Amino acid sequence: MKLKKISARFWFSLGIIFIMLDPLLAHLSNAGVIKWPAEWNMKAISPIISRLTIGGGILFLIIAFIKSQSERKPG
Repeated sequence: MKLKKISARFWFSLGIIFIMLDPLLAHLSNAGVIKWPAEWNMKAISPIISRLTIGGGILFLIIAFIKSQSERKPG
């Protein structure tokens, strides 16, 4: 079975989605649309969730940059 290469465009899109997920989750949580379990300490968990989504998005953007550089090289 031969796997298809994942292009830089995919990683770029994934990075943008993850970065935009942070303010979206914050807005939905503040608006009361997302109901978190009562036993969760959201004051402690919210910054962790925020850092993970933004950090993941930045990581995906770095992967996209590296993939785009490797796709440009002839060979």
